[in-house]
Amino acid sequence: MVGSTIIAEKNTSRLAKVTSVDDLSEFTCLELDTMTTLEFQTIVVEGGVKWAQGKPIRYDPDSGMAIFKIDEKGLAYVLGRAAELDETKEADLRKLADFTRAHGSSQLYEFATF
Repeated sequence: MVGSTIIAEKNTSRLAKVTSVDDLSEFTCLELDTMTTLEFQTIVVEGGVKWAQGKPIRYDPDSGMAIFKIDEKGLAYVLGRAAELDETKEADLRKLADFTRAHGSSQLYEFATF
């Protein structure tokens, strides 16, 4: 997994039980090819917004994973910058925009590994 994994989920208590990437098969997910948390964070700084909202839903430093809610304003800002990025990253943001239209922006989370 190179890029980020975005999860659409209404029940945050289910996300708190995730212990590995294998558990994501139980969720509706979008696998991005190249865009990562760090890149999203870098983009939103320019707009004075945040990518992650609040504390992580799940954080496990031993396994190197975290799940956090994506901030809606940050998401909108990132999606608005697609045309400024290279072709591969722009393609990822088009996929993210389609996923957001299908599932809404209020219940999106990112599964991040480190």
